[in-house]
Amino acid sequence: AAEVGPAFVTVTSGDRQVASGFLLIDKVGPGLFSANGDGRGVAAAVAVKVAADGTQTSQLVYRCGAAAGSCVSVPIHLGGEKDQVILSLFGTGIRGAKSISFLGLPPVTVLFAGAQGQYPGLDQVNIRLPRSLIGRGEVEIGLSADGRSANIVTVNIK
Repeated sequence: AAEVGPAFVTVTSGDRQVASGFLLIDKVGPGLFSANGDGRGVAAAVAVKVAADGTQTSQLVYRCGAAAGSCVSVPIHLGGEKDQVILSLFGTGIRGAKSISFLGLPPVTVLFAGAQGQYPGLDQVNIRLPRSLIGRGEVEIGLSADGRSANIVTVNIK
């Protein structure tokens, strides 16, 4: 693991130097992925509804057209009173955080926060969406990892 603090980095391609400079290495540097790939708007996320009988159904929380930047939110239905909906957000710079909190949401239960496991550098945060969000429409989600804020993304709660 790298030490925390300033570091000098040189990027090379083949036998030539492409870039170099100083950067700051930190334990966390959270960022959430958005469906449009610009760090804004609808989250690149999946909602999984767990019915009272244990049946699970998943949905992407966005839909995209053919044009770049055309992704829009798809409403998440929180279902019946005994159903649970788990939102899986994807990002980077989150693993290793000792504390995760959210802005724009009522208190949520963080079920998992760490390396996604399949792709290097991809982190995942699973939260249980509270029923108090029913009918809120577009909701801004701001994640904080060890007090460092990520970009804000949105989901639509029907």
